[in-house]
Amino acid sequence: MSDDQFLSQRTKDEEDECSLFAETLDLTESIDLKNLLAEDLTNSGSFDIQGERAAPFRKLLQALPMPALLVNESGRILFVNRSCRHIIPRYDAMQGRELWSFFSSAEAAAHARSLLSMVFATRKFKHLEAGLKVEGGSMWGRMHLRSIRLGSRRAILVLVEDLTLAKRQIIMQQKHQEELERRVAERTSELVKANERLKEEISHRRKAEEELRKTERTRAIAEMAGGVAHNFNNLLQLVMHGAQMACRHIQSGDLEAARSKIRRIIDTSQLGSETVRRLQDFAGVRTLSQSKTDEVLDLSQIVARAVELSRPWWKDNPQREGIDIRIHQDLGSDCQVKGREHDLFGLVINLIKNAAEALPNGGQIRVSTLRDSSHVFLRISDNGVGIAPEHIEKVFEPFWTTKGYHGLGMGLASSVGIVSDHNGEISLESAPDKGTTVTVRLPCSREKPAGKAKALSGGPGKPLRLLIIDDEQALIELLKEGLTQFGHHVLTAASGQEALAMFQPDEFDAVISDLGMPGMNGWQVAEQIKAICKSSGVPKTPFILLTGWGGLLDQENKIADCGIDKVVEKPVMLEPLLETIRTVVAPATEKASRQVAPAQESWEPVVDTGVWRQA
Repeated sequence: MSDDQFLSQRTKDEEDECSLFAETLDLTESIDLKNLLAEDLTNSGSFDIQGERAAPFRKLLQALPMPALLVNESGRILFVNRSCRHIIPRYDAMQGRELWSFFSSAEAAAHARSLLSMVFATRKFKHLEAGLKVEGGSMWGRMHLRSIRLGSRRAILVLVEDLTLAKRQIIMQQKHQEELERRVAERTSELVKANERLKEEISHRRKAEEELRKTERTRAIAEMAGGVAHNFNNLLQLVMHGAQMACRHIQSGDLEAARSKIRRIIDTSQLGSETVRRLQDFAGVRTLSQSKTDEVLDLSQIVARAVELSRPWWKDNPQREGIDIRIHQDLGSDCQVKGREHDLFGLVINLIKNAAEALPNGGQIRVSTLRDSSHVFLRISDNGVGIAPEHIEKVFEPFWTTKGYHGLGMGLASSVGIVSDHNGEISLESAPDKGTTVTVRLPCSREKPAGKAKALSGGPGKPLRLLIIDDEQALIELLKEGLTQFGHHVLTAASGQEALAMFQPDEFDAVISDLGMPGMNGWQVAEQIKAICKSSGVPKTPFILLTGWGGLLDQENKIADCGIDKVVEKPVMLEPLLETIRTVVAPATEKASRQVAPAQESWEPVVDTGVWRQA
């Protein structure tokens, strides 16, 4: 057969194949599905549509609401149902065309060819999704490919599911997602930039605040310096005046009056020492654990002493200016509280001084104490200028004052700290031009105040061998003179190096050293003495550290590591120092069972060796 004859015969066969489903159908005729589908699928999985069942099958395809096509092995469309008008209005024009001519891309067409061949070869169901070309546009469809048998012939049933709307929604969702991600990325970038700007602004603000704090700190220090100078000038005036009057009384033979003035000098000096300690509290260089031990005190007695000691502020100084201020006292009995005497004494001094300063033209101050079942109350009132309502909340703040350089701005602030340390409360009532009342409430104590201990006349009871180290010769001489009067033997050194050259293990009962010294400070001296004793196999010599640098905040571990037994803050009274020496020497003496020379025997130091010998 020639090629022309073959092509002619093939064309005729395809026309016959197409005409198999080309007859007109009556859509109103019901389809007998029972007879049509009575037999199951063939073993290969193909529909077996034969004989009289072909016509109902055609009707079934025409009745389908979705496009259905029959395609031969070469991909030519043999049949299209009416639902194909959703793809092409003139759907009958699809018949005779190749299936892949309707695909939008060559890649999809090639994939369709491959699947069609697989369905013919394996008779297994396949499907694909692809874009299809339709009249006036395109659609996205899912094609289901199923092998069927038409008598002696086979074909592929292609059902087309329109997914255009779903695909459009997916595309829109993807676009929305991409847009959302883009906006999130932009917003994130904006937030990152904003965060960087915020960090930069915070950094600038912190720098500005630090500069402001430095400025405020400088101003506060200036005000504080002025206030401290003012207060200490008054204290020095009391000391100088008391010393002069004591000398006069001694010259006149009035020893009782001289003793009274000297007692006032001591109280004034202690008040100055407590003022320094409160300044150190504000600076954060002292800890509460290093404060003095609480004791039972009569608040009324403390108030009476404070009124007398504060006389320069409320009487002497104002009188020189022609100002008359009078104090009325109403002090109750049994006003016992537990606390620290110097702190409470300073509290009362502060409140009286503030009241006096509120009377620039004179007036009256009323001081009273009373007790109820659980608390002791101290009230100090004046009929002075008062405080404006907007300032009442600020009066307890550190460095806040309306007195300029004439006031420290710490009186009430430090008072709050003292009251709080004693588990009490402080309140203030005031009105402009009507005066101010400050009320302090403290827990009362059921105990009675302990009697004052008698002065130590014999020191620790036995003469001790002491080594004193300080680079201030005047202080050394004062300590040596005072301790010698109590029967103790004292050697002195002006530096740590000199002290170590003199020190011999087990030859001193205690070492007392200043902290701040050039060359070798108190820490280093203590470490060296501890090491010398350890290497000699003898107990460590008790070591007392004197310091004027405050409470050595956060130095507890260092104190223990260096072998320091006690830290004593300057200035220190002689009797408390003797008591401290006793507390550190007694345990060491008991531990070492060391014999101390009898009091009647005389001992003298051998300076060149640093040891002691009996005269």
